[in-house]
Parts: sequence; structure tokens; C-alpha cells
Amino acid sequence: MEFMDEKTVILSGTVTRDFDPNYIGTTMAFVVRDNGQGANSPPDLATGVLFGADYDTPLNFIGADEAFMNYAGALRGFGTVEEELANYPWKSNFQVWPHGPGAIASSAVPEPSTAILCAIAVGGVLVRLRRSVPVNRTAD
Repeated sequence: MEFMDEKTVILSGTVTRDFDPNYIGTTMAFVVRDNGQGANSPPDLATGVLFGADYDTPLNFIGADEAFMNYAGALRGFGTVEEELANYPWKSNFQVWPHGPGAIASSAVPEPSTAILCAIAVGGVLVRLRRSVPVNRTAD
């Protein structure tokens, strides 16, 4: 975990479980910005997840800093971290708690649902997300 500033963190870790076994053992990273709590706070932000296995030469994201995330994003055709946060804000609430080592991604969508619940554990930190979605929309 690497802080870019007091409310923005790069989360990185090694994937220990995934629905796609090709990702097990690879490293991954993404950025989360917590913009505060409450109805008057702007939405929290997150970038997409970058997986080391998605590159011609696998990348190691453990301990990645902002410059490395910008470089890796450019290789995948994405913008800088700041551009991605600005262009793809999640209307979400991220919260971070200590957790065991490794990276775990999971989600549950009870039917009928107005929310997607996700938990992603990365490098000793558990990030929990609740995102509202319309009832008639399929979760992606």
C-alpha cells in the first residue's frame, strides 16, 4: 500500500484466489481515493485494476508508486492515474480495513438488488465497496 496523498492510496498485492486461475500468482494494483463520508461528500473514486499478467512481459505491482502506475496505465492504453480518476468516477463508498496478506476479489448481488457489494483484499488491506445500481440493470 502506497499513499499518493492523505486520501489517495495505491493498493497492490499478489492474487491468491480468482475465478480465472490464470491470474493466481500474478500481481495487481489499483488506486482508491476516499472523498469523505456522508451525503454531502463527493463520490469516492477508483481506477480500474491493472494485472501484471496482462502485459507481454509481466509487471510486478508490489510497492508500485504513482509514476509506475502512470507507466503501466500508458502501456495498457489508459491515461494517468489522475486522468482515470477524473474520467471514471465510481459512485461508490470505499472503506479500508486491515486484512490478511494476498489479494481477493469477490462480489455478491442478491436479487432483486439495488446494490453491488464487493470486497477486495490487497496487500494486507481490505477494501469494501457498496455501489448503487438500478434494479432493472444487470451488474457488470
